[in-house]
Amino acid sequence: MPASRRFTTVTLVTLVLAGAGAQLPPQADAQLDHLICRTVKDPAILDFYANFVTELQPEFKAATCRIDRKATQFCAPATKTGVNPEPPGTIAGVALATDFLVYKVKCSAQAKPPKKLVDDQFGSRLMTFGSTTTVLVPAIKRNPPCGGTSATATVPTCGGECPPDEACVLVGSACRCQAPPQECGRDAAGVCGGECPAQGEACQITPNGECRCGSDTACGPLNTAPICGGTCPAGEYCKTYQTPEALDCACMAP
Repeated sequence: MPASRRFTTVTLVTLVLAGAGAQLPPQADAQLDHLICRTVKDPAILDFYANFVTELQPEFKAATCRIDRKATQFCAPATKTGVNPEPPGTIAGVALATDFLVYKVKCSAQAKPPKKLVDDQFGSRLMTFGSTTTVLVPAIKRNPPCGGTSATATVPTCGGECPPDEACVLVGSACRCQAPPQECGRDAAGVCGGECPAQGEACQITPNGECRCGSDTACGPLNTAPICGGTCPAGEYCKTYQTPEALDCACMAP
């Protein structure tokens, strides 16, 4: 879209807001009373008609308007700063908290509003109004759902929205939402488990009953069953054996 067309759209939004608030008291330091717009690629295919009733300015009403199939721009509230040279006007609008999507519209034939003297921060001029061409629709933006952010990479980079307390991570070859991995420690059943930072390490129980990450944990029970694991001298293996009281673990020859 040519630069001049983008500028015209943003200026139109500013003038409409200034015109709607022209009877407000002058405000020198208004915040977020402008809209700054970017072009968008909208995949939607719409087919809607609407009437637009302008209660505050009845001469601007529009009827039987066909809303274009796709939005053309996305607008966000903005505060204008650093204007050079200093603008002659001090008109300000109300603070905005809503984003907008811009749609082209085609409306049934209607009488054009009479000429108006329009004031904004840049001055005062007599304006002639044409036909209705666009409408701004309130919008809410969100992050896309969890998924791969690169369609060409062999291993996708995961990103996107997940439920609270979950993260978008790579599971196998797909991106999924799941709870963050737990650090090595005991679970509610008293069993050691969880993630270890180093490759080749596992969360194991030590002979003194603590859970820790390592590949050199001495032979001992890995849980309350017990399942035995840990390191032993060369030629021996960590095995389960029966004591008079219970099962235990010890390094034994094959």
